[in-house]
Amino acid sequence: MQTKEVWAKIEGSPEVSQPINTFAPSAQQKFSLVKKNRLYEYGYATEIYLASEQEFIYTKITTLSPLFVIVNSTQQTILCAQA
Repeated sequence: MQTKEVWAKIEGSPEVSQPINTFAPSAQQKFSLVKKNRLYEYGYATEIYLASEQEFIYTKITTLSPLFVIVNSTQQTILCAQA
């Protein structure tokens, strides 16, 4: 069986990420990329889902999510919540 590697890349940047592990279900991992001295971090997780109960066909879905850092430069308290 042939396996394929997956990488991430930001448009306009020559840098590519380390290979994204899509073979380990439920493992939450992250990778970083740099473009013009800015750091971009992403988290990802791969899950296995039953696509067809009659034929027992499974599929993998890998979800990528950007990671954010919020810097409060004000004198006020900032409350954040995921929508």
